[in-house]
Amino acid sequence: MATTSLGRVCRPHQLQELQGWYGSGAVSDTILEDVFAEAKQIFEDALCENEYDKTWITSRASIKDVIQAVQDAQDTYHAKLNSKAWKWLALFSSRVQYYSPILDAMAQNLPAYASLAWGAMRVLFVSVANHEESVHQLVKALCRFTDYLPRHELKLILYPSIQMQQAVAKVYARLIHFMVHALKWYQKCKAKRAIGSIFKPFALDFQDELTEVNELSRAVDEIANTAAQAELRAVHARVEDVNNELSLARLEIKSLSDLVSLQADRVFQVASCTQSLSSHIQLDLHAQAAMIRTVQLNQIISAPFMNDIPSSGASLKYCSTFTQRQPQAIILSQSEIELLRYCSTDNDISYMIMENYSQSDGKALLLSLLQQVQTAHRPVIWALRFVDYLNRSLCLEDITYYEENLLASHSASAISWIFTLQLFFMWAGGAVFGRVIDTYGTHHVAIPCGIGCTFFIFMVSLCTEYYQILLAQGVGFGISAAGLFSCATTSVGQSFEKRKALALGIALSGSSTGGFVHPLYLQHLINEVGFKQAIRWASLVIGVSSTLACVFMRSRLPRKKWDKHLNFIDFSLFKQSIFSVYCIGTFFVTWGLFAPWNYLPSMSLRHGFSHSSAIYTIVVLNAASVIGRILPAYIADKFGRFNLVSIISILNAICLLAFWLPLELNTATTHTQIFAFGAVYGFTSGAFIGVMMSCVAELGRVENLGQRFGTYQFVVGVGSLTSLPIQGALIPEDNYGFAHLILFSGICMVVGTGFLCVARMLRSGGGWRV
Repeated sequence: MATTSLGRVCRPHQLQELQGWYGSGAVSDTILEDVFAEAKQIFEDALCENEYDKTWITSRASIKDVIQAVQDAQDTYHAKLNSKAWKWLALFSSRVQYYSPILDAMAQNLPAYASLAWGAMRVLFVSVANHEESVHQLVKALCRFTDYLPRHELKLILYPSIQMQQAVAKVYARLIHFMVHALKWYQKCKAKRAIGSIFKPFALDFQDELTEVNELSRAVDEIANTAAQAELRAVHARVEDVNNELSLARLEIKSLSDLVSLQADRVFQVASCTQSLSSHIQLDLHAQAAMIRTVQLNQIISAPFMNDIPSSGASLKYCSTFTQRQPQAIILSQSEIELLRYCSTDNDISYMIMENYSQSDGKALLLSLLQQVQTAHRPVIWALRFVDYLNRSLCLEDITYYEENLLASHSASAISWIFTLQLFFMWAGGAVFGRVIDTYGTHHVAIPCGIGCTFFIFMVSLCTEYYQILLAQGVGFGISAAGLFSCATTSVGQSFEKRKALALGIALSGSSTGGFVHPLYLQHLINEVGFKQAIRWASLVIGVSSTLACVFMRSRLPRKKWDKHLNFIDFSLFKQSIFSVYCIGTFFVTWGLFAPWNYLPSMSLRHGFSHSSAIYTIVVLNAASVIGRILPAYIADKFGRFNLVSIISILNAICLLAFWLPLELNTATTHTQIFAFGAVYGFTSGAFIGVMMSCVAELGRVENLGQRFGTYQFVVGVGSLTSLPIQGALIPEDNYGFAHLILFSGICMVVGTGFLCVARMLRSGGGWRV
């Protein structure tokens, strides 16, 4: 009964008035900033005393910034008062104040000059005591204000009404006025604070403002209590309305159930009549077979997947490439065999759509289907549609221009060796070039290698056979790129000492910059002018970049004579325990580091990406890697390179196991989640690449830096050479998924992190910043 009477009292217009007390709708994301802006306006209009105060408050973004500024001034003030003399004076002043009545009585019996001296001393001690009281009260006031702010912000978010906003704005304005006053007090010189402590103690200088802030804060609390009561009353009224609506719904359901019962009887009668009529009707389907086949054919032609099929010539050409690439006998499941048998023996026209097949299984089923079509004894209409045949994307995966055109007769495993050898020679080649750079400088290596990079990329556009591409891109370009890479890292390592990690990180960020620039313009050029012409444009870009590098690159050390007794790989370095452990750790990290760079596009294709969208995962990885190679390198110079490389290594393992693995196992993974993983892992993996070389640089003299880098790069190259085949072999074992690959890479990186931590502990002589 109480609820019913409450619902009758609160009519719609009254509910609207109640709602005005506690707000309605979604809370604005900028409500705190808006209230602070209103408070600043109130302060400038009514409470501001001079232009300096206006200028000072304009530069503050929130009330917390105002309090923080006063707290900083307070900390600065207290830092200056840590002397023993001042502490003794304050303690002595408090004791004199405590015993002042006794000393006053004694002074009355002394001569006039003694009383005068005691009065002067008491004024001095009173000023010191007042000063300490002001400091104490200001600290208490700041603590209370710090306690006020979270409660007021929460109440403002819970009840974003106009009354609440105005009340909080007034509190903020008074707080700003108090804080500006306190800041001025802290910034006064010692003489002014001493005089002010006598004539304007805290009770006269700050007490009124503090009382005003407390009263306004209590007003905010009262408005919040009123809003809570209004909201509770509105909820009761809404509950009453819902109960009334439920009562009306029950009546409607009862009336509808009666109507349904009546209609059910009529339907039963109609069904009986229909059954009696159908028993007397016979439809001769054989006589209508031709018409049915025509309808089915029209349905096939009008199906959505038939809208963008290629021409017959292109389709047959693509089919021939599949037939040529059959590597072994095809083993089909029993369900696939039954499906093919049905399609080849059914007398009616039918069509089949292959979905959710892995690449190899789809090829096997397609080859068997082609065999059935070729041996069919009746007319067959068929079409083979393949995704983006004319608008493909260039990426380093199985679906590439090489596999679909130039190297259509070779398996994906054979094609992957082109990029594996390129990565191996790019790293391991440093073992040859490092010693040459230490002896003759960078120009004797950079100029021929820059010409080699341009030449071999240009030759790729002229290649037509597998061995030609393997030699040009895998071997020739890989070795030439190794020379430029060694020149860049050695030259920078020789020229910088204090900021060596940052300098190497900036130098290494160039490869990431190219990593997200090259795919963008190559994709556009391949669609516009074709693959060969696009590669020639790429060789021009590489040639110009190499020329600029040769012009501006310098060697810090003078040329030396060739020492016949030195080896290209300095095996004596492995006698240093820290160098050996660090190389082992890097080897294991390398086994898992490049997995997303090679397989994230393929994984994105499995989760619904188009080929044109999958290439942007590489773009995102490289774009984030640019930042990752510079910013952590700057931090490494400050807090220790071995410290940071160990932390970054475990972060990479966490990204693989806690971020990438759930995305692979989740069938509802979105594009945003995959791009987010690419950005995070691009940053962390780029950070590892940007810092790892600087750790090697500090393990010896700068005179043999190139040889030391070369020996270390050879270890990384061996890890790169073996990691990709191992990872590729795990994919078929996981039904062409990537979960096993991710687990292998993550575990390897965890093991590598353990060795890197051991290397960090072996590193001595630099304290904790190593």
